[in-house]
Amino acid sequence: MDLTIPSHKLKTFTASLTTLGKIGKDLYWSFDPLEGLTLSTLNDAKSAFCRFHFECGFFERCALLSGFRIAGDNEERDRARA
Repeated sequence: MDLTIPSHKLKTFTASLTTLGKIGKDLYWSFDPLEGLTLSTLNDAKSAFCRFHFECGFFERCALLSGFRIAGDNEERDRARA
């Protein structure tokens, strides 16, 4: 994925990452070049969940790089450990 966050929207994006980090240790993300970027997390007790969705209009550039594929419904989402 190829995303460029404009400088005037960087504060919003970092605030969402900070919020997600306070709730859970794992960051799940999903990207679609038409729908945008979704970031979510779940706490260890599985009692709290948070999701932020950024539409493509939020970014200066929002595209799928060549060589990448969009995951199907049966595939796991990508995950990063915070």
